[in-house]
Amino acid sequence: MRTLAGNYQIIAAYPQLLTRRNRMWLHFVSYKLGRLLLPLLLLSVAVTSFGLSGQARIAAVALQAVFYAAAAIDRWIPQKLFLKRFSSPARTFVVMMAAVVCGLSVFFVPPRSLWKVTYAADPRT
Repeated sequence: MRTLAGNYQIIAAYPQLLTRRNRMWLHFVSYKLGRLLLPLLLLSVAVTSFGLSGQARIAAVALQAVFYAAAAIDRWIPQKLFLKRFSSPARTFVVMMAAVVCGLSVFFVPPRSLWKVTYAADPRT
């Protein structure tokens, strides 16, 4: 979450990174910005799935429900079950998307209340 919050801070502090003058523009947009926009894309896919007709709507909504259900129950699935090969990456993906959303808190909460200042340990103690 802290790294993703840093991505939001980078964009706010250096908006010129989003211009074509940035020689790493494609890499920055696809890697940093793309990761931040993915939860919005997933939300739009979920909402627009209900706008599909007939069997397409049923398939789209069902596949998303299965994916998110697998992520939700992953913790209780034994390691030896084949389903774990699907549920574990699904859970990791969902947790990462939640971290992207939680990273937005950097704009609404003072940074000092988010991050704890750490100090180097005193070698004498």
